[in-house]
Amino acid sequence: METHKKILYRKNPDAEFMYIYNGIAYYYTDIADIDERIYFHIPIKDIGDTYFNRRMEAKLLIKWAVVKNKNLSKSFQDKINSWDDGGCSTGLNEDDD
Repeated sequence: METHKKILYRKNPDAEFMYIYNGIAYYYTDIADIDERIYFHIPIKDIGDTYFNRRMEAKLLIKWAVVKNKNLSKSFQDKINSWDDGGCSTGLNEDDD
């Protein structure tokens, strides 16, 4: 993981908010140098009174970096991987008026 931390500091990519599930805020960033996606699993209790935006500098989230989503069930991980852009799903259909 040390290599990933160094790359995050050197490249300083943005991390994108994905969703909140079961008390954890999920962010991700892609690092082209190693062709890998890094996830950040941030417990809501760790956020406290700090502002967490939709897009943040990934180096600010290094404390919560996870290279692979080992903590998620396979079916939930498959659902995440099926999202093309890593965006968040609200479950709302925009066509319904």
